[in-house]
Amino acid sequence: MTEWFNYTAPRVKSGEVEPAVLDEAAALAAMVADPLLIRRPLIACEAGQCSGFDDNPVLQALGVYEAPEGIETCPRSHAAANPCTYPPVEAT
Repeated sequence: MTEWFNYTAPRVKSGEVEPAVLDEAAALAAMVADPLLIRRPLIACEAGQCSGFDDNPVLQALGVYEAPEGIETCPRSHAAANPCTYPPVEAT
């Protein structure tokens, strides 16, 4: 279940959310409350289901053999002026 989590999410990186200590129900509740916690991409197709770009039969069936560089990180996650948040913060 820890593989469900986006380890670049701000709440995971800060230690506020610790995927390893959550049971399935708590993990799902946390992800519903904060979708940034969900590891992307989520894929459901006739070949099966998967999350992330780990090597697996679903991705191979779709012809994906290597994740694009940096795809699982937010390019704004290190921007102090406008970090990624959920819900999105409107610019003023």
